[in-house]
Amino acid sequence: MIKLKPCPFCGNKEPDLICYYDGEIEVCSTVVCDKCGASFQRVNASSADDNIAAWNRRTDRDGAK
Repeated sequence: MIKLKPCPFCGNKEPDLICYYDGEIEVCSTVVCDKCGASFQRVNASSADDNIAAWNRRTDRDGAK
């Protein structure tokens, strides 16, 4: 499992990953900051790692990735 980066809005170093399952199959996951309430859920993500990678993606101030 990929490690979550801190929340880009408040700096919380330990955002949560919530996974939802249908039996043993992961059907959805959401990254949530329990400090400021920011959350991210990529509906078409194939796994929690996809959502973590998207949460961890950052842009520079000029907008370049």
